[in-house]
Amino acid sequence: MSTTNKIPSFGSTINISKLNYLKAVQKKLPEVGYPWTIYESKYLKEGYSDSASYCTMGVIKNSEGNGFLFHLRPRVSPPKDIYTNLNRAARILRKNVKELTGILIGGGCDYKPSKTQYEMLESMFKELQIKYSAFLGQKPTLNVAGKIPYSNIYFNAPKDNYILCPLANPFQTKTHFTIKDLNELYDKIILRKGDALIFD
Repeated sequence: MSTTNKIPSFGSTINISKLNYLKAVQKKLPEVGYPWTIYESKYLKEGYSDSASYCTMGVIKNSEGNGFLFHLRPRVSPPKDIYTNLNRAARILRKNVKELTGILIGGGCDYKPSKTQYEMLESMFKELQIKYSAFLGQKPTLNVAGKIPYSNIYFNAPKDNYILCPLANPFQTKTHFTIKDLNELYDKIILRKGDALIFD
């Protein structure tokens, strides 16, 4: 992965930014929130979800500017229901387009149900032929009593843009991130070919 400010891309832009995330979600946008099951998932063009620590969040989207946002707490939604809903979303979003893309974010790397869930979601994305980027397996941070960091995600499907806001704790003052920061926070980082990482 490159650490330049902008990587030329024909794919999605993934902006790693606390400030841009806060600006984006000030608008009245649809949110996927508590109780973080597959049943709160939404078909959206633009929206957000926040505070995924042990949870895994994800987006499936198409080139026509339509998307599907989910936020899943481990061991709450049956795997069969998750697969049924992701499969349905893929079928709906694939209508009139060939390729679907997406992103997976969150999950705690040291909590087995959490790791099992995000690995299951990766398998489902692969089976459904959704090309994706991922920031998975959040590592406990020693500077906050071993707590799991959490992630927030905003997406705008028509603009093909994500804003990822990783936080070690609610009082984090850090606003600018580097690839080094991401490697310290996530156990697994996958950048889909064509996707661009922007740090600001």
